[in-house]
Amino acid sequence: MSNATPEPTTHDEAQRIQNFLKQGGQVALNEVETIKAQAGVQATIDKPGVISYPTTLDHLNTATLAALTRRTTIELEFEGVSPSDRVSAAVFINNSAASRQTSFEHPSFAGAVSFFMHPMAPDNSMVMAETLLYELDITNVVKRLGRAAGPVTASVVVQPLHPTSLPSALTIRSSTLRVLDSTVKRSA
Repeated sequence: MSNATPEPTTHDEAQRIQNFLKQGGQVALNEVETIKAQAGVQATIDKPGVISYPTTLDHLNTATLAALTRRTTIELEFEGVSPSDRVSAAVFINNSAASRQTSFEHPSFAGAVSFFMHPMAPDNSMVMAETLLYELDITNVVKRLGRAAGPVTASVVVQPLHPTSLPSALTIRSSTLRVLDSTVKRSA
């Protein structure tokens, strides 16, 4: 018989679980559900990119709250980011009015990602990855927003990190919502 433990929320809990694992515990991370969105969304300084998912907040809440060990994540795959793009991308869930003026304290704020490029080639030139992949845990946002009907959307708002940083556009190549079940259990 095994005891499931939710993910740690404090440093002390993490240390306790780490010690437990060193003594033979097991970790499992299982995808309960995967929800893919349409591809090729563009976000600019003036207009957020809006990604629509074929699910509802009500469904995500039901799937996530089915077990204490579950969480919901959003994965964003960006393409075409250049070294001159000194921007971040703020992500808001189900907020069609999101803009650069929307506070990060807003209940719909899911997180932000930044793009930092540095020389990686032997000659100090920039080596670009074809795509950049980011994942944010949106469990608390989903819970905060409640059980709303209608499709789930993510608004990606481009935020310049420097007043002169104005990229033409960021392209979100793909995006996926995942409901994950993660547990730590004692070995039998």
